[in-house]
Amino acid sequence: MNFHSTEKKSRTENLEDSQEKPKLSSELILFIKPLNVIIISLIVFGSIALLQVVNILWVDITVWGKDFNAVFFGSRSGENISLGIGLQIIHYYLIGITLIFSAIILFFLKRWNSKKLK
Repeated sequence: MNFHSTEKKSRTENLEDSQEKPKLSSELILFIKPLNVIIISLIVFGSIALLQVVNILWVDITVWGKDFNAVFFGSRSGENISLGIGLQIIHYYLIGITLIFSAIILFFLKRWNSKKLK
C-alpha cells in the first residue's frame, strides 16, 4: 500500500496554502483606493462646511435675533469665519454644496465606468 499518495497534496494546493491571507478586510481595501479616498474627503469637507453654516445660522437667529437674509447674505467682516476676505455665509454654503455634488458626480462616474467595463 502506498500511504504517501493519499496524504500528498498537489503542488497547486500547497501553493494556495502557503500564500498569506490579506490582512485587511475587503471592505477596508475598497476605501483605500485613491478615487474612494477623494470621494470620501470631498463629502467630509463639504459636510463640515455645511455644518458650520448651519451652526452660524442657528446661533445668529436664535441668540442674536438676526434676520435670515441678514445672516445669510450679510458680510462677516471682523468675525472668525471671515478669513479676512469678506466672505459671506452664502459662499460657505456654495462651497459645501459644490464639494458634496462633485463627490456624488465622481461616485456615479466611477460606477458608470465600472459597469461599462464589464
